[in-house]
Amino acid sequence: MILFLSNGHGEDEIGGRIHDALGLPATAWAMVGHGGAWARRGVPLIGPAQHLPSEGFGMLSLPQFWRDLRAGWIGACLRQAAFARRLAGFRLAVAVGDVVPLAAALMARLPVAFVSTAKSAWYAPRPDAEPGPGTGHDALDHRLMRRARAVFPRDGLTAARLAVAGVPCDDCGNPMMDGLDPQDPAALCPPGEAAAALLPGSRADAAANARLLLDAAARLPGVRALVAAAPGLEAAQAVPAGWTPDRWDAPVAEPHLALRHAGGARALIVTGRFADCLHAATVAVGMAGTANEQAAGLGLPLVAVPGTGNQGAAFVAMKARYFGPAAVTAGRDPAAIAAAVRRLLSDPAARAAMAAAGRARMGPPGAAACIAARIRGLLA
Repeated sequence: MILFLSNGHGEDEIGGRIHDALGLPATAWAMVGHGGAWARRGVPLIGPAQHLPSEGFGMLSLPQFWRDLRAGWIGACLRQAAFARRLAGFRLAVAVGDVVPLAAALMARLPVAFVSTAKSAWYAPRPDAEPGPGTGHDALDHRLMRRARAVFPRDGLTAARLAVAGVPCDDCGNPMMDGLDPQDPAALCPPGEAAAALLPGSRADAAANARLLLDAAARLPGVRALVAAAPGLEAAQAVPAGWTPDRWDAPVAEPHLALRHAGGARALIVTGRFADCLHAATVAVGMAGTANEQAAGLGLPLVAVPGTGNQGAAFVAMKARYFGPAAVTAGRDPAAIAAAVRRLLSDPAARAAMAAAGRARMGPPGAAACIAARIRGLLA
């Protein structure tokens, strides 16, 4: 039996894709959150999880860390450490995320394969700077990764630099880019029309984020707004004033809500068509984490906007160092967001340069199958 350890919403989904490609019985320990991606796959869940105010982003700022501390962060860490020491009976642990699940697997004294999703050599000192000479990981990360049977960094640049640092790396690429094949993007936006994929995220602030993004879309009457709603987002809660129900041009089978604004803008809130929203779009406006990176990886110029929750200004500033020229940022202001979209739509050369930068950072699909093949080799 294989044990997957993951510590976040996106990490759960990445681990789930590797599990799908592996096709072997597994158990999962979702260390942060409720492990919805594992539950949807019918993978049994074990272990204590952290349900803290920061949703796993406690180290981004002192106020977030302080809220976590007051909510019982120390006790949660101690419970997880105690549980890790009791783990037994697994042939291999696959740790997905940052070094927290890696450390937990090592504490359990299990053979470990580490899928590193949080850090990259592409992180630059400033958003407008080239990547520095390092690996994106610190000395403690290197020390822990050297104890793993295999390490799968998120991109080739990081893999090459970690190998020089003595870390046993396999350059399989980034599994975030798997599972993004389109079904029928033309049903969401006919070819030749401009569309913006609006990405409100999947966390507690998703409805508030969607309202802000639709307020911005109301200022873009010539651009179709495609709101990629995560499961659980109630479309009615995501609609600000000025929008009324409408009919869409083509049938949309999945749960959806078509809208028209008094100023002429059109929008579609749709669940279950994330990949189609991206493939139909000309640009993306994101207040998300993994979804923002996937949009950039597909070559969409990205306007990154701070969320109203934990993925706020500190998160966007940190990610700007990773995206570099693949993204621009805008404040939490509908007029500023709309202006950024208009600038990109009027500048094909800028869009092309941003697309190339995003693809370089995220890489092509196929990583989950590659990692699964390497894991089968470890088991053999």
